[in-house]
Amino acid sequence: MNKPSTLFQKLSEECDDISLQFSLKDTIVKNIESFYHYGTRRIAFLFYCIEWSAHIEKSKGAVPQAHVNKNSKKLNLNLAFQDLNNPDIAEIKELNLTFSDWTYENVLRGLDEFFQYYLLNAFDLSASLNFSNKEIKISQIYQGILKEKDFERAGLKERLNILEKDFGLSFKYKEEVLSFNNVRNVLSHHDGYVRAGDCNNNYIEIFWLAHAVKARRRDTGKLVPLQRLSYLDTNKYDELKFDFFSKQRRRKFFKHDRIKISEGDLREICQFYLLVLNTFQESLCELALKNNYSVRSFSEYRLSEQISAE
Repeated sequence: MNKPSTLFQKLSEECDDISLQFSLKDTIVKNIESFYHYGTRRIAFLFYCIEWSAHIEKSKGAVPQAHVNKNSKKLNLNLAFQDLNNPDIAEIKELNLTFSDWTYENVLRGLDEFFQYYLLNAFDLSASLNFSNKEIKISQIYQGILKEKDFERAGLKERLNILEKDFGLSFKYKEEVLSFNNVRNVLSHHDGYVRAGDCNNNYIEIFWLAHAVKARRRDTGKLVPLQRLSYLDTNKYDELKFDFFSKQRRRKFFKHDRIKISEGDLREICQFYLLVLNTFQESLCELALKNNYSVRSFSEYRLSEQISAE
């Protein structure tokens, strides 16, 4: 059977005098929201992974209960190459820390990969806006298929450039998401070790926007950055002040370093990616409205990337 692209190429050569018209209104209106909800569910799942991993890391030698002998209360981890019989607490803690590092790395990779998948859907939707309810030639469909294939093969930077150039979908957090994409490539291909070819000025860097949170002293009214406090003493502090996404956070990894992301940083990065998703989704909705599609206002279903003081 001919592939769709081959079939449309043949048809464009033989029948391009025929005009076609597609009605994609219902599909576009439905998909523009469903892809957003898919994205927020993915971010929520990755945040859930952080929560579980942090719980295991901070526990006092928590072990997988399925492997505990109920009679002897001993742990027996049956591995392909050895039996780890009744390991001591130090060995368990080391395994738990390694598990947390692995989880955090995969969460960071997952954020980048989900966003790239979201951009594929954004491209399809944007291209559909140009085809729906208009007379088009078969050759135009064929050229659209070729452009989609080029988009799939493109890297993240080129994808963002294509969306801006072809559909006017500008994006103000481009440099931030590109920094995560660079680190994702190191995690995927070099087991997280930074090589000379990965570096700019001898290091690779990630950066994102984070909330600045300050506690107000009861006696003086002075605002103190929350991260400076080992714990929040409500006898001394009476209020938290949030400046949402007002602070740029940066982390550098030098040549030969192994990339490690802390739990706290990763929580902020997940929140930042929700801001990224919201910003792009808003532009996508505006594009649909500009093309006379009756999509719901994004404000009606937008998830807040802010946090409360509760």
